[in-house]
Amino acid sequence: MSENVFMKPSPGANTPVAPATDSPVVVGTKKAKQAEANAARNKKRREAFSVVLAYLTAHPIDELKDALAALKPLRAATATVKDNVQDKLNRLFGTGTTVTGLQVYQFENSHMGTSDMRRNMLLAIKTGAPENRLWIEYNGKDDVYYLRGRGKDVPKNWSGYVPVDVTAETGSVPKEGN
Repeated sequence: MSENVFMKPSPGANTPVAPATDSPVVVGTKKAKQAEANAARNKKRREAFSVVLAYLTAHPIDELKDALAALKPLRAATATVKDNVQDKLNRLFGTGTTVTGLQVYQFENSHMGTSDMRRNMLLAIKTGAPENRLWIEYNGKDDVYYLRGRGKDVPKNWSGYVPVDVTAETGSVPKEGN
């Protein structure tokens, strides 16, 4: 009876092999420079994370909301592409308050689908000046978009995203429902 060659262990199968990360990196090579850059970046990230973690544990959540709300105008001021979304939605709704999914798809030959419109609806609330906000709601059963309101005031019975704003008079975050 002959031996099955495929069942034999190959020579050197039991010898340990060093992991690829233990291979020596020659100093001055491109790989070594990349490894140094990665190590420095990771160290910087760990230090930044420890600073953030120390701050979060030392300060109440209200102070954090105030700080995040103070950053909001800076983020909105740098958004140029998203301002075009605001203008596009203003043109889409015009003076009306309802738009069908087909009208959205055919509008200016943009071919916006439900997911694109969902992103644009969120951007219409999140970015730009609070006075220019568009509060748009979608009814998936009827495939109709409703413009519930314009401006900084949250519409009555609104169940969607509500941004955090800082009031100019008090410098604090308004409570839910205001």
